[in-house]
Amino acid sequence: MKSLDVLKLLQKFNKKIYTFSDLKKLLHIEEDDHLYIKVSRLIDDRVLRRIKKGVYYLEGNEPDEFEIANILYEPSYISLETALNYFGILIQTPYIIFSITTKRGKKIIFNDREYQYFQIDKKYFKGCIKEKGFLIANPEKALVDTLYFMALNKTKIDIDELNLEIINKKILRSYIKEINNKTFQKFIKELSL
Repeated sequence: MKSLDVLKLLQKFNKKIYTFSDLKKLLHIEEDDHLYIKVSRLIDDRVLRRIKKGVYYLEGNEPDEFEIANILYEPSYISLETALNYFGILIQTPYIIFSITTKRGKKIIFNDREYQYFQIDKKYFKGCIKEKGFLIANPEKALVDTLYFMALNKTKIDIDELNLEIINKKILRSYIKEINNKTFQKFIKELSL
């Protein structure tokens, strides 16, 4: 099948992201070696773009940056300033897309965009929702994640610039209580939230 034919076929499915398995089924190629060669040609012919090993998108039909953030480093969810801005809590739009992961923290540059991942303990990896194809912290969890990393001096924002009207104080307090970290708890007391 020629690259143009593959392009037409994949456009019919109107998907943003294709995995190696998806391509195997859609192109009816049984052997992995043959599919690797086909995918390499499709990338060279600018039909597909690679996000990471085994994950691709159609050239010209790029997924949302938040979807890409979730895929680049898994498991992860959008949080911190990025999520606060998304929900209208923080007016400033951060250039970096911040995410939380249970893996080691990492910075990735993809398509001239910086993606920053902060590591959190597995027991605190929660409070995210599925939104338009990506995982993002709910407003309260995004705020707690931000405060947590502020307490550890890994990020910094001006608390006075936050619009906390949409924050559910009860949910916020429950997330705060769960975090068993003296530095964080001391920081929260000083803030008087």
